[in-house]
Amino acid sequence: MEAYYSRGIAKNFLKRYIEAISDYNKALDILRINVEEVNNEFPKNADIKLGAKIALSEFSKDLFYNKAIADFNLKDYLNSIADYSKALEIDPKFAMAYVNRGEARGFLKDYYCVIDDCTKAIEINSKLAEAYFVRGYAKIELEQEDEGCLDLSKAGELGYKVPDEIIKEYCHY
Repeated sequence: MEAYYSRGIAKNFLKRYIEAISDYNKALDILRINVEEVNNEFPKNADIKLGAKIALSEFSKDLFYNKAIADFNLKDYLNSIADYSKALEIDPKFAMAYVNRGEARGFLKDYYCVIDDCTKAIEINSKLAEAYFVRGYAKIELEQEDEGCLDLSKAGELGYKVPDEIIKEYCHY
């Protein structure tokens, strides 16, 4: 399971996204089998089942997150959103997954959901510059330039390099 996951990360890094997704799916299949085995092998031992469930959940969160990145890079935004959502079901405080899901939603022009996702990420981590940038851009797309520019400015304050052409076109400072 870990070998497929690690190989998937390497393939993602090498921009071989289809192969990465295949490896992530293989790791997920093995993960599902492992969950069934733990449940069958220790039907009455709650401590063992809980420990295994926690370990497998953390692993599956990372699997779904990395699979979502590969989906996104293939411009498969619907599957990317679905995989980020699965990671968030496992860890609702995973701020970067909210930002990335929001970014994927932006490519589908679902700007209100982008704003919701990025706002949730900011509630979790108020220093997440990417969340301000993505949310700011979505607000600009919804013709909320003043609010969007405030978010872009905040992203810049936090170290995010906001493209000059966006600032020049929408933010009149």
